[in-house]
Amino acid sequence: MRRADHDPAQAEAQMQVLQDEAGRIDSLKDEAQELVDDLERKMNAAHEAGNDSEVAELQKQHQLAEQNLEVAEQEFESVMDQIGQSTQFWYVDDEI
Repeated sequence: MRRADHDPAQAEAQMQVLQDEAGRIDSLKDEAQELVDDLERKMNAAHEAGNDSEVAELQKQHQLAEQNLEVAEQEFESVMDQIGQSTQFWYVDDEI
């Protein structure tokens, strides 16, 4: 990562890449959460209707969706950590 005070344009370009990635992953995370929520609603409806085979199938899908959500959350946290570290690096005083 380039220091902002040494090469502002390069540092900004690198930060923009990280911010774009954070936005992309945040959208994926939101989509994964929506799928988890939708599957929970469908499982509840199938359970209320007494459709045990549909509940079982939806539970499998729900488990996979929760795993995908967890991965997206970890990826988002990772890129946010990178942004934080890069921001901190931008302003670290030069050591003599």
